Amino acid sequence: QLWLKALRDFEPPSSTNMVDFFDNNAVVSVEGLRQLIVLELISYQKYIDGGEFNTGNRFYTKNTYGDD
Repeated sequence: QLWLKALRDFEPPSSTNMVDFFDNNAVVSVEGLRQLIVLELISYQKYIDGGEFNTGNRFYTKNTYGDD
């Protein structure tokens, strides 16, 4: 019952969308969009943590006393 409700509005991607996905890394589905956003956020986090100027340390100081 739940499975039928989940697939009620499902529409598979067209062949044109799939070709565009493989040729141009285009987003075809919500899951593809989620993966793209997660990858972008991971790359931003890497830039913050280990960039040339280490912006994480520049703008945020570590609390050595243990209180906020």
